Amino acid sequence: MTPLAIFFLVFYACVSVLNIIFCILENERWRKISKPFCLVGLIGFIFVTDISHVWLWVSLILAWLGDVLFIFKKKKLFVIIGMLSFLLSHVFYLCEFGYIFQSTNTEIYANYCFFLRFYPLFVIPGVPVAYFLSKKDPRLTVLGSLYQSVLIMIFASSIFALANGYSLYFLFITFGAVLYYTSDFFNALTLYVKKLRKRELIIMSTYLLAQFLIVFGIYLASIA
Repeated sequence: MTPLAIFFLVFYACVSVLNIIFCILENERWRKISKPFCLVGLIGFIFVTDISHVWLWVSLILAWLGDVLFIFKKKKLFVIIGMLSFLLSHVFYLCEFGYIFQSTNTEIYANYCFFLRFYPLFVIPGVPVAYFLSKKDPRLTVLGSLYQSVLIMIFASSIFALANGYSLYFLFITFGAVLYYTSDFFNALTLYVKKLRKRELIIMSTYLLAQFLIVFGIYLASIA
């Protein structure tokens, strides 16, 4: 790992901690100002480490866009566009898994492509949760169901990799997917169902750790 790559990881850690401190202090102004700078560290890390991971850093750019849009999450239009950005971000994570499988084992890659055909089944468990969290808004229910299903697919894909003998670094991705889901659940719950104090602390601490675990897990798994 190069000094520049380490610099970007340290940058991510420092800005993330700073953002979480602002969440604890409930300093909304500086929390919002610092939020867009967090993912810059991870984007820079992947870009200087291995530019061939196109799916990964495009995914992070889309997540960064979602971060910016969710600063204005009191406006439903920004929430919808932000969810679409995060949804596409998760889809590109799945593409990155495919890139890893294709680069190492064509048979496993073929099995992975077959596995992805079952995606519609993962939408079903997300419908009642999205219906509850969106307060019966049809647009958010549909989008929320699709969004959850892709997150579940990321979790399932990491299990698929582990089951096929890939590095235990995929466990980072597994835990990251769980934390990501936790963050998004609390985000929707506290936005539309019940207001909670320190909501941003819960949302951002789980989200920032999730992003790190997924990205670093993919990086380590790809070089293992």
